Amino acid sequence: MGKTFRIACALLSAAVLAGCSTWRCRGFLDANTTPGESPKHVYRIEGVDGGGIDFRHLSSADVEERKKAPRLAWLSEQDTLVGTTYLDDIAQELGMTNAVPGATRIRIAVVPVEETRLGRSSLAWPMCCTLGVIPAHLVDEASFDVIVQFIEDNPSHVYSTAQIGQVRVDYQCGLSRLDMDTPPLAVSATSEIRDDGTIGTGRGLRPQRLREVFVKTVAAAVRRAIAVREGEKFEQIAQPSTEFGPVQFASPIMDERSNTSGWGASPQYVPPAPKTLEDFLKECWNTPKSEEAKKLKRLVDIGMLSKDEWKRQTVDRWNKSKGAGGAR
Repeated sequence: MGKTFRIACALLSAAVLAGCSTWRCRGFLDANTTPGESPKHVYRIEGVDGGGIDFRHLSSADVEERKKAPRLAWLSEQDTLVGTTYLDDIAQELGMTNAVPGATRIRIAVVPVEETRLGRSSLAWPMCCTLGVIPAHLVDEASFDVIVQFIEDNPSHVYSTAQIGQVRVDYQCGLSRLDMDTPPLAVSATSEIRDDGTIGTGRGLRPQRLREVFVKTVAAAVRRAIAVREGEKFEQIAQPSTEFGPVQFASPIMDERSNTSGWGASPQYVPPAPKTLEDFLKECWNTPKSEEAKKLKRLVDIGMLSKDEWKRQTVDRWNKSKGAGGAR
């Protein structure tokens, strides 16, 4: 038994030092649709209680919760891994400057839901039992709830929504390239980063890459929350999946959502009125809102009204409303 164990350890060590590997980290949201338009309003991401993202139940005092969610606990400690904060990176990912007057404030909470670690037995079979010819395949999945809270000056207008996200790491290792063809890209992933080749290739960058995928996944959840608040149209996408099949998401912890201020409230969003005639013309052409604007656009679409005549009548409507946006 001892001899067999030493041989297995020696083979594993040899694989780590000189073998081949494929490593890929992907992010996903539990959704089959994605926003099709850019935000209409301006937003500013702010920290919770003067800090950053609210990683619930993952403080140093939450020992048992951290044991249940070690991957997310580790991510909660990597806020400034690359010299910037999660808030700054998420804002940058969303194209927010965080310095626009009148912007609606956004707060983000991340709640651990479920983490799974699969494939550890494949280190023994098939990898060790085939002397490293057939690789081991390890999977780490960390599912979490991204709760997005919109803060308004009027407390009754505070609104919260949420989306389940997942960061998944697939790792294969062995002593040969057998069964290590470059896998296809994941379907409907918010982000994907990988490295292939000799084990150790890019290993030093993996913490940074894992953090980057997490940032992009949280940003995608925030972008989706904004689209829900603004009543945007969504485009259909394929079910999130990897080369091993559909991604499985855990169910949210509803108490965490319902205990967030604004949960269950209706979004109090009023689209901003166009500030210039050019903005008004663009809006009436791309997304007409009033019945009169929709009728004019339909007449152009069926060829009963020229674009020049549409513009003349729309300019007249702008002049009558004086840019108030009431006739859109």
